[in-house]
Amino acid sequence: MILEFNEEETEILVKMAFISDMVIDGIRSDEDTRGEIDKVIHKIYEGAFKSGMNKEIGHYVDENTYDLENGYSEKIYDEYIEKYDERVFWEELPFRLAERDIEGSDKTYKTREEYMKAVWDKQEVYEEEIENNGLDRFIIDTSKESKPSSNGSCGCGCGHDH
Repeated sequence: MILEFNEEETEILVKMAFISDMVIDGIRSDEDTRGEIDKVIHKIYEGAFKSGMNKEIGHYVDENTYDLENGYSEKIYDEYIEKYDERVFWEELPFRLAERDIEGSDKTYKTREEYMKAVWDKQEVYEEEIENNGLDRFIIDTSKESKPSSNGSCGCGCGHDH
């Protein structure tokens, strides 16, 4: 497949490659390899560099790689990733709190629809709370026993298993 891009489209493609790389990097473990994905991103950066984006993309001859210059990657990060993370956090927080509350209640639901309506109703309560008061009235109840964390520690914050 051969695609031709003008200058503006090339810049958009580079931004898309960087954003997808950030997303993929955010969910992979250290053991995961991304060989094929890295090859495609490298190709995109190389093509963009050769088509004139040499202020935004660096060519590292010793390693024969192309990568975004720090200032340019920070600009893209601030413009897209940071805003996305912020938005997703404030959308996910009330939903997850509502889900936790509904699942922790003794009430049973006959249908998935009934369950989701209860979650959404509770979610609205949290959304209004956050909109009106931010996190000022949110409190962690330390009287309840902590669940073990996914990293193997006990969950109390000390860093080891008890």
